[in-house]
Amino acid sequence: MGEILCSTGAFIGRVNGRDHRCFLRVAESLSADAFEFMMYEAWYGKADAVLSDFSASGFRFPVFHMEKQIGEYIGLGGEENRKEAEKRFTLNCEYAARLGAEKLVLHLWNGLPSDRNFQRHMEAYAVFSDIARRYRLLLTVENVVCAVGSPLAHLLALHATYPDAAFTYDTKMAAFHREEAALFSAPGRTILRAGKIRHIHLNDYGGGYRDFEHLQVLHLGEGRVDLLGFTSSLLRAGYRGTVTLECSCMRPDGTLTPEKMNASLAVARELMKGSE
Repeated sequence: MGEILCSTGAFIGRVNGRDHRCFLRVAESLSADAFEFMMYEAWYGKADAVLSDFSASGFRFPVFHMEKQIGEYIGLGGEENRKEAEKRFTLNCEYAARLGAEKLVLHLWNGLPSDRNFQRHMEAYAVFSDIARRYRLLLTVENVVCAVGSPLAHLLALHATYPDAAFTYDTKMAAFHREEAALFSAPGRTILRAGKIRHIHLNDYGGGYRDFEHLQVLHLGEGRVDLLGFTSSLLRAGYRGTVTLECSCMRPDGTLTPEKMNASLAVARELMKGSE
Protein backbone atom coordinates (compact mmCIF):
# COMPACT_ATOMS: atom_id res chain seq x y z
CA MET A 1 0.00 0.00 0.00
CA GLY A 2 1.32 3.44 -0.94
CA GLU A 3 1.38 6.42 1.38
CA ILE A 4 -1.90 8.06 2.37
CA LEU A 5 -1.51 11.83 2.27
CA CYS A 6 -3.58 14.78 3.42
CA SER A 7 -3.80 18.00 1.43
CA THR A 8 -2.66 21.12 3.26
CA GLY A 9 -5.52 22.84 1.44
CA ALA A 10 -8.03 21.01 3.62
CA PHE A 11 -7.13 23.49 6.38
CA ILE A 12 -6.34 26.63 4.37
CA GLY A 13 -9.05 28.59 2.58
CA ARG A 14 -10.81 31.89 2.07
CA VAL A 15 -12.48 31.56 5.46
CA ASN A 16 -9.08 31.93 7.21
CA GLY A 17 -7.48 34.27 4.71
CA ARG A 18 -5.23 31.57 3.19
CA ASP A 19 -3.18 31.65 6.40
CA HIS A 20 -0.70 28.76 6.03
CA ARG A 21 -0.14 28.69 9.79
CA CYS A 22 -3.64 27.23 10.20
CA PHE A 23 -2.41 23.95 8.75
CA LEU A 24 0.82 24.02 10.75
CA ARG A 25 -1.11 24.37 14.00
CA VAL A 26 -2.95 21.07 13.47
CA ALA A 27 -0.47 19.06 11.37
CA GLU A 28 0.99 17.21 14.34
CA SER A 29 -2.43 15.81 15.23
CA LEU A 30 -3.06 14.38 11.76
CA SER A 31 -2.53 10.68 11.05
CA ALA A 32 -1.45 11.13 7.42
CA ASP A 33 1.80 9.48 6.31
CA ALA A 34 2.85 12.80 4.72
CA PHE A 35 1.21 15.80 3.01
CA GLU A 36 0.33 17.22 -0.39
CA PHE A 37 1.23 20.89 -0.50
CA MET A 38 -1.39 23.14 -2.10
CA MET A 39 -0.08 26.35 -3.70
CA TYR A 40 -2.27 29.46 -3.87
CA GLU A 41 -2.11 32.52 -6.08
CA ALA A 42 -2.26 34.73 -2.96
CA TRP A 43 1.11 33.38 -1.80
CA TYR A 44 3.34 34.57 -4.65
CA GLY A 45 4.25 37.76 -2.82
CA LYS A 46 5.22 35.89 0.35
CA ALA A 47 6.34 32.52 -0.97
CA ASP A 48 9.71 32.63 0.80
CA ALA A 49 8.07 33.01 4.21
CA VAL A 50 5.45 30.33 3.52
CA LEU A 51 7.97 27.82 2.20
CA SER A 52 10.40 28.53 5.03
CA ASP A 53 7.68 27.79 7.59
CA PHE A 54 6.67 24.57 5.86
CA SER A 55 10.29 23.46 5.46
CA ALA A 56 11.06 24.19 9.10
CA SER A 57 8.03 22.15 10.24
CA GLY A 58 9.86 18.88 9.66
CA PHE A 59 6.90 17.36 7.78
CA ARG A 60 7.28 15.74 4.36
CA PHE A 61 5.56 17.07 1.23
CA PRO A 62 6.20 14.45 -1.48
CA VAL A 63 3.40 15.82 -3.68
CA PHE A 64 3.02 19.47 -4.72
CA HIS A 65 -0.31 20.68 -6.09
CA MET A 66 0.47 23.54 -8.45
CA GLU A 67 -1.46 26.79 -8.40
CA LYS A 68 -4.68 26.21 -10.32
CA GLN A 69 -4.68 29.38 -12.42
CA ILE A 70 -1.74 28.14 -14.50
CA GLY A 71 -4.08 26.15 -16.74
CA GLU A 72 -6.54 29.04 -16.84
CA TYR A 73 -3.92 31.34 -18.36
CA ILE A 74 -3.28 28.78 -21.09
CA GLY A 75 -6.99 28.59 -21.84
CA LEU A 76 -7.30 32.37 -22.18
CA GLY A 77 -4.88 32.35 -25.10
CA GLY A 78 -2.51 35.05 -26.28
CA GLU A 79 1.23 35.48 -25.92
CA GLU A 80 1.13 37.36 -22.62
CA ASN A 81 -1.07 34.75 -20.98
CA ARG A 82 1.14 31.96 -22.28
CA LYS A 83 4.23 33.64 -20.83
CA GLU A 84 2.47 34.17 -17.50
CA ALA A 85 1.50 30.50 -17.36
CA GLU A 86 5.09 29.40 -18.04
CA LYS A 87 6.43 31.87 -15.47
CA ARG A 88 4.07 30.57 -12.79
CA PHE A 89 4.71 26.95 -13.71
CA THR A 90 8.47 27.48 -13.35
CA LEU A 91 8.02 29.21 -9.99
CA ASN A 92 5.89 26.32 -8.78
CA CYS A 93 8.60 23.88 -9.82
CA GLU A 94 11.15 25.90 -7.83
CA TYR A 95 8.88 25.84 -4.79
CA ALA A 96 8.26 22.10 -5.12
CA ALA A 97 11.97 21.36 -5.38
CA ARG A 98 12.60 23.50 -2.33
CA LEU A 99 10.08 21.45 -0.32
CA GLY A 100 11.61 18.17 -1.47
CA ALA A 101 8.56 17.14 -3.49
CA GLU A 102 8.71 14.33 -6.04
CA LYS A 103 5.39 14.71 -7.89
CA LEU A 104 3.51 17.69 -9.28
CA VAL A 105 -0.28 17.81 -9.71
CA LEU A 106 -1.36 20.19 -12.48
CA HIS A 107 -4.75 21.48 -13.61
CA LEU A 108 -3.72 21.66 -17.26
CA TRP A 109 -7.08 23.31 -18.00
CA ASN A 110 -9.04 25.30 -15.42
CA GLY A 111 -11.61 27.99 -14.67
CA LEU A 112 -13.95 29.70 -17.09
CA PRO A 113 -11.84 28.98 -20.22
CA SER A 114 -11.59 25.35 -19.08
CA ASP A 115 -11.00 22.97 -22.00
CA ARG A 116 -12.72 25.02 -24.72
CA ASN A 117 -9.46 25.24 -26.69
CA PHE A 118 -7.88 21.96 -25.68
CA GLN A 119 -5.20 22.07 -28.37
CA ARG A 120 -3.60 24.99 -26.52
CA HIS A 121 -3.31 22.83 -23.45
CA MET A 122 -1.89 19.93 -25.42
CA GLU A 123 0.83 22.21 -26.77
CA ALA A 124 1.51 23.73 -23.35
CA TYR A 125 1.98 20.28 -21.85
CA ALA A 126 5.15 19.71 -23.89
CA VAL A 127 6.68 22.92 -22.52
CA PHE A 128 5.60 22.20 -18.95
CA SER A 129 6.92 18.65 -19.12
CA ASP A 130 10.36 19.88 -20.18
CA ILE A 131 10.46 22.41 -17.34
CA ALA A 132 9.43 19.81 -14.74
CA ARG A 133 12.06 17.42 -16.03
CA ARG A 134 14.77 20.03 -15.47
CA TYR A 135 13.75 20.16 -11.82
CA ARG A 136 13.66 16.33 -11.65
CA LEU A 137 9.96 16.37 -10.80
CA LEU A 138 7.27 14.03 -12.09
CA LEU A 139 4.52 16.07 -13.71
CA THR A 140 1.02 14.55 -13.41
CA VAL A 141 -2.05 16.02 -15.11
CA GLU A 142 -5.29 15.78 -13.14
CA ASN A 143 -8.67 14.78 -14.63
CA VAL A 144 -10.28 18.08 -13.66
CA VAL A 145 -13.77 19.31 -14.54
CA CYS A 146 -14.37 20.16 -18.20
CA ALA A 147 -16.70 22.71 -19.78
CA VAL A 148 -17.10 20.96 -23.12
CA GLY A 149 -15.24 17.66 -23.15
CA SER A 150 -14.42 14.66 -21.00
CA PRO A 151 -11.51 14.62 -18.52
CA LEU A 152 -10.67 10.99 -19.26
CA ALA A 153 -10.80 11.60 -23.02
CA HIS A 154 -8.31 14.44 -22.55
CA LEU A 155 -5.96 12.22 -20.55
CA LEU A 156 -6.15 9.60 -23.28
CA ALA A 157 -5.40 12.23 -25.93
CA LEU A 158 -2.37 13.37 -23.95
CA HIS A 159 -1.20 9.78 -23.62
CA ALA A 160 -1.58 9.21 -27.36
CA THR A 161 0.48 12.31 -28.17
CA TYR A 162 2.93 12.11 -25.25
CA PRO A 163 3.35 8.44 -24.25
CA ASP A 164 5.43 9.39 -21.21
CA ALA A 165 2.70 11.61 -19.74
CA ALA A 166 1.60 10.73 -16.20
CA PHE A 167 -1.71 11.44 -14.49
CA THR A 168 -3.50 12.07 -11.20
CA TYR A 169 -7.00 10.56 -11.06
CA ASP A 170 -9.55 12.27 -8.81
CA THR A 171 -12.68 10.33 -7.82
CA LYS A 172 -14.79 13.46 -7.29
CA MET A 173 -13.87 14.87 -10.72
CA ALA A 174 -14.58 11.47 -12.27
CA ALA A 175 -17.95 11.21 -10.52
CA PHE A 176 -18.90 14.69 -11.73
CA HIS A 177 -18.55 13.37 -15.30
CA ARG A 178 -19.75 9.82 -14.46
CA GLU A 179 -16.31 8.43 -15.21
CA GLU A 180 -15.57 6.59 -11.95
CA ALA A 181 -15.75 3.16 -13.59
CA ALA A 182 -14.53 4.32 -17.02
CA LEU A 183 -10.91 4.06 -15.90
CA PHE A 184 -11.29 0.28 -15.63
CA SER A 185 -12.84 -0.41 -19.03
CA ALA A 186 -11.81 0.31 -22.60
CA PRO A 187 -10.44 2.76 -23.52
CA GLY A 188 -9.72 4.13 -20.02
CA ARG A 189 -7.75 1.11 -18.87
CA THR A 190 -5.16 1.92 -21.56
CA ILE A 191 -3.46 4.43 -19.28
CA LEU A 192 -4.04 2.33 -16.16
CA ARG A 193 -2.42 -0.77 -17.64
CA ALA A 194 0.44 1.34 -18.95
CA GLY A 195 1.17 2.50 -15.39
CA LYS A 196 0.42 6.13 -16.19
CA ILE A 197 -1.85 6.75 -13.19
CA ARG A 198 0.78 7.85 -10.68
CA HIS A 199 -1.34 9.52 -8.01
CA ILE A 200 -4.93 9.37 -6.72
CA HIS A 201 -7.16 11.99 -5.14
CA LEU A 202 -9.64 9.94 -3.11
CA ASN A 203 -12.59 12.25 -2.60
CA ASP A 204 -16.35 11.89 -2.28
CA TYR A 205 -19.01 13.78 -4.24
CA GLY A 206 -22.72 14.20 -3.61
CA GLY A 207 -24.01 15.82 -6.80
CA GLY A 208 -25.27 14.54 -10.10
CA TYR A 209 -23.88 14.55 -13.63
CA ARG A 210 -22.12 17.88 -14.30
CA ASP A 211 -23.84 19.33 -11.23
CA PHE A 212 -21.84 22.51 -10.67
CA GLU A 213 -23.91 23.51 -7.63
CA HIS A 214 -22.61 20.49 -5.69
CA LEU A 215 -19.00 20.36 -6.80
CA GLN A 216 -17.55 20.62 -3.29
CA VAL A 217 -15.28 17.88 -1.94
CA LEU A 218 -16.95 15.69 0.69
CA HIS A 219 -15.42 13.45 3.35
CA LEU A 220 -15.28 9.76 2.51
CA GLY A 221 -18.70 8.20 2.93
CA GLU A 222 -20.61 11.49 2.79
CA GLY A 223 -21.34 11.31 -0.94
CA ARG A 224 -22.41 8.85 -3.59
CA VAL A 225 -19.05 7.70 -4.99
CA ASP A 226 -18.59 3.92 -4.88
CA LEU A 227 -15.24 4.23 -3.11
CA LEU A 228 -15.02 0.53 -2.32
CA GLY A 229 -15.67 -0.42 -5.93
CA PHE A 230 -13.18 2.13 -7.20
CA THR A 231 -10.36 1.22 -4.83
CA SER A 232 -10.95 -2.53 -5.27
CA SER A 233 -10.65 -2.16 -9.04
CA LEU A 234 -7.62 0.08 -8.61
CA LEU A 235 -5.83 -2.44 -6.40
CA ARG A 236 -6.70 -5.33 -8.71
CA ALA A 237 -5.06 -3.35 -11.50
CA GLY A 238 -1.88 -3.27 -9.46
CA TYR A 239 -1.90 0.33 -8.20
CA ARG A 240 0.23 0.79 -5.09
CA GLY A 241 1.03 4.51 -5.38
CA THR A 242 0.24 7.59 -3.32
CA VAL A 243 -3.28 8.69 -2.38
CA THR A 244 -4.33 12.13 -1.15
CA LEU A 245 -7.47 13.22 0.71
CA GLU A 246 -8.57 16.81 0.01
CA CYS A 247 -11.86 16.96 1.98
CA SER A 248 -12.27 20.32 3.68
CA CYS A 249 -11.84 20.55 7.45
CA MET A 250 -12.91 24.17 7.91
CA ARG A 251 -16.20 25.29 9.39
CA PRO A 252 -17.78 28.56 8.14
CA ASP A 253 -16.48 30.36 11.24
CA GLY A 254 -12.91 29.20 10.52
CA THR A 255 -12.79 26.48 13.17
CA LEU A 256 -10.68 23.54 12.04
CA THR A 257 -11.79 19.92 12.36
CA PRO A 258 -8.69 17.70 12.16
CA GLU A 259 -10.65 14.85 13.75
CA LYS A 260 -12.80 14.66 10.59
CA MET A 261 -9.68 14.31 8.45
CA ASN A 262 -8.37 11.56 10.70
CA ALA A 263 -11.66 9.69 10.35
CA SER A 264 -11.44 9.92 6.55
CA LEU A 265 -7.78 8.89 6.63
CA ALA A 266 -8.76 5.77 8.57
CA VAL A 267 -11.39 4.93 5.95
CA ALA A 268 -8.87 5.50 3.15
CA ARG A 269 -6.38 3.14 4.78
CA GLU A 270 -8.95 0.38 5.00
CA LEU A 271 -10.02 0.92 1.38
CA MET A 272 -6.47 0.93 0.06
CA LYS A 273 -5.47 -2.06 2.15
CA GLY A 274 -7.83 -4.24 0.17
CA SER A 275 -7.13 -7.92 0.71
CA GLU A 276 -3.49 -7.39 1.68
